[in-house]
Amino acid sequence: MSSPLTEVRNQLIAGDQSYIENLFEETYDYATSYLKKKKYASDDEAHDLYIDAIMILRERIIDGSLPEIKNVKSFIVGICINLNKEFLYKKYRAESKEQEVRELFYSKGFIADEDNSEDLETMKKICIQAMDKLGEKCNKLLNMYHFEGLNMTEIADILGFASRNVAKTMKSRCFKKLIEEANKIRTLTK
Repeated sequence: MSSPLTEVRNQLIAGDQSYIENLFEETYDYATSYLKKKKYASDDEAHDLYIDAIMILRERIIDGSLPEIKNVKSFIVGICINLNKEFLYKKYRAESKEQEVRELFYSKGFIADEDNSEDLETMKKICIQAMDKLGEKCNKLLNMYHFEGLNMTEIADILGFASRNVAKTMKSRCFKKLIEEANKIRTLTK
């Protein structure tokens, strides 16, 4: 006799999505309300996290890696909570990396008055122009690190570097080149 989870798995593999559709109707309000009230997620964030959780649940059912669970609602909320933690961590890393880039620009002699928004806008424009002057690999590497919040191991894997240390060395070279290009552009615009 097959388990209910095996039956659901067979339905999903056969293309019958009724289990997921019913699950969506039964758990959407519960899960998204929890995320908004307890985790302070916005409506859009709660919706996106819930959709991602349902897709993870579906994939785990299909690949057979999901154990029998007693309370599906709680399980989905658990997935949502973990996804929310990951989302907040990446958001925090991206914001701190953006601040780090700004501070590095300041420490390298590329200083703008923080109270003067025109200077900050000028600095952003110069940074964008300087990024355009970098090669594609440097551009990708700096974007991945400073704005997407990826770590050096992830970047090494994506860009095909031999190790995280090679990627780290390349990041330093690329950033140095970015500062040089930004200073050239700044000199030309004065």
